Amino acid sequence: MATLPLMDVVPSISHDYKSVILGPFILLLLCWLGIKAYQNSNFWDYVQLLLIMLFMLVLGRSFALNADQSLLLNHKYPVIMASFGILLFNYKKFLKVTKEEN
Repeated sequence: MATLPLMDVVPSISHDYKSVILGPFILLLLCWLGIKAYQNSNFWDYVQLLLIMLFMLVLGRSFALNADQSLLLNHKYPVIMASFGILLFNYKKFLKVTKEEN
């Protein structure tokens, strides 16, 4: 989790190394949200799952398919930080639940 903000300091032209680093992060987040949605069946968990799926589509999209004018799709930093925000939000809720159980 600590590598996500640090990897965006490097110029944002080459995203090959970022997709390798983001793979386990996205897999763990999808599993975590899937388990939460299965256990609690909360509407917000399903919305977060759909958001992460959309983020995966944006992150996996090639630069060759984007026009030069689509600057927001070419810079994937906001999508990476939004997914990191979802992770932090869920982690905070997880810590709160574990403190209540103890």
